[in-house]
Amino acid sequence: MKSWRLLPLRVDEPFYSMAIDEAILRLKADGKSPNTLRFWRWRPSSVSLGYFQSLNREVDLEVAKKRGVAVVRRITGGGAVFHDHDGELTYSVVCGQNDVPRDIEKSFEAICEGLIRGFKRLGLDACFSPLNDISVGSKKSQEARRPENGDAYCSTAPYS
Repeated sequence: MKSWRLLPLRVDEPFYSMAIDEAILRLKADGKSPNTLRFWRWRPSSVSLGYFQSLNREVDLEVAKKRGVAVVRRITGGGAVFHDHDGELTYSVVCGQNDVPRDIEKSFEAICEGLIRGFKRLGLDACFSPLNDISVGSKKSQEARRPENGDAYCSTAPYS
């Protein structure tokens, strides 16, 4: 098993957090970074858009500005997500393509398995729900997303 780097919990502004993910992904693809698990919280609360989403269709920028909500684009796909500074913990996993199954659903399941084990250790009833969700009890708690960059990929998801 390859060694992994764990980056401790940080609270940063959203643009900085997205830049960290992108930098780790690029360095991993270039063979200059180990597999990495990172946890962070958003400050201020933010809306993150998927890589291919239209800003104008997804976010009312006037309302976001009025409420002090930042808007940022992720390097991952998926839909727009509201990230609550007071109620959410986000993680990202950056690893080599060969470190997880090639099948997309199986790769999400492999990544989510570590979180599921952690939830169960906390006494929570957690399970994997295909294609890319973790359910805790009757609540969907997160949705993993996956961009690829050469020989590396990043999965990032919120938990609230």
